[in-house]
Amino acid sequence: MAYMGANIYYWGAGEQRTLLLDGVRRWALEARSRALADRFLYCRFDARGPHVLALFTGAAEAQPALRGFLDERIRSFLLEFPSRTAIGREELERRHGGCRGRTLCAADKEDGFASNNSFALFPHTPRDYPFWLGSGMASADEFWQRLDRLSFWTLDQLEAPDLQAKAIRWLAAIDRSLQSSGLPAESYWRLHATTLLPPLGKRLETEEEEVKSSLQRAVGDRNCEIFSKIWNELSRDGEHEFDVGGIVDLIAADRDRTLEQRLSLLREVNHLVLGQLSQTANFEIPMVLYAWHCSLTR
Repeated sequence: MAYMGANIYYWGAGEQRTLLLDGVRRWALEARSRALADRFLYCRFDARGPHVLALFTGAAEAQPALRGFLDERIRSFLLEFPSRTAIGREELERRHGGCRGRTLCAADKEDGFASNNSFALFPHTPRDYPFWLGSGMASADEFWQRLDRLSFWTLDQLEAPDLQAKAIRWLAAIDRSLQSSGLPAESYWRLHATTLLPPLGKRLETEEEEVKSSLQRAVGDRNCEIFSKIWNELSRDGEHEFDVGGIVDLIAADRDRTLEQRLSLLREVNHLVLGQLSQTANFEIPMVLYAWHCSLTR
């Protein structure tokens, strides 16, 4: 197996949605039909400028043909449908800084900012994001098959009018699956919250009860009203459109990992999905705090 990555620097939220629906989704399906790749994953990232990272896994002998295929498709798309969004240097630096020094691929480590409507193709390795997540996992093959299907599912959701509702519904399904998987829901949401708000971990060491009692206020009355409606709708419906429980159960069953490692892996999956659903940290934080609050009040 070999891995090919593409960073497509394409500015603007609406523009990226078009890129994903009319470009990336079609290329992933066509690459599969041509036997150039058999697994696919994507995410949005801001290192060196806002871009979409698309990753393709396939047979090593197909890599030259896959590279040529992607080069032609991406180049043609950017020429025909260029992004017209302008982002100033200060905003580029702010968004790059928000990555906290994290890089996902070789292209993220280069100097300077990439130009809008540019792209880079590069070989990826099993040590690069996100493939190290499944390292040593007994059911790694099934794990990646599920993430492949999940990437196509999230692409399909981009056509929905309310992506935040889709994201909340996803987290509600995760919360319900945690309760049946044996993984502690409260511990999970607590961990997820502290990764989004690093100072929170320090506060919990000395002010745990105060932090927990202030979660509802931190989420806000209006958000609580919106979130609870969708949370309760899922409880009545009984099913999520995607097999959320299958992913949670697979992670829960990985006994070669410690509990903290399993919770961290689930956090990475959820953060990936929320990003795929266009939810920035500003939206992710209140949703995760609400889920944590729910786990404490059951």
